[in-house]
Amino acid sequence: MAETIAQADVLSEVVKKMAGPAVSGVTYLPAKVAKVSLSAEGTPSNGGMFSWQNPESVAVFAALILDVTTEATGAATADCGKAASAAASADTLLDGKDVGTASGTFSSLESDDVGTNGKAFQRIDAKDGTNDYVTGTASADSSGLVGSAYIVYIPVS
Repeated sequence: MAETIAQADVLSEVVKKMAGPAVSGVTYLPAKVAKVSLSAEGTPSNGGMFSWQNPESVAVFAALILDVTTEATGAATADCGKAASAAASADTLLDGKDVGTASGTFSSLESDDVGTNGKAFQRIDAKDGTNDYVTGTASADSSGLVGSAYIVYIPVS
């Protein structure tokens, strides 16, 4: 049965309850989420829609949720994925996702959203490693685009 957490519980007790049961050979790791605002560009550039560098000193497994609240006025598609720099394009999480005809929420965890090259997760190198960025690049004019990229990541221990 799951532990019940009450508002009056002491923080240290809450953390113990959240950690899960002690099981030999099992380590519970926290998932983290980084929220990055999308940038609209009249002339697209590699990593211009968004970029995020892994802040951890270890590699992470990363998934992506792209929340487009206002679609681009141009006919843009989005490529998002693991990259070597903030100014690099990649399509290893989402490949060719239409952000120019409708707003919506698109996820690398949803097989209908990933496109040809996208995958649910990518292993992102530790900070300052070879491929330590997740970037988003628009294929065409993304003027008017509004939204956020949520990078859900789990540090590799």
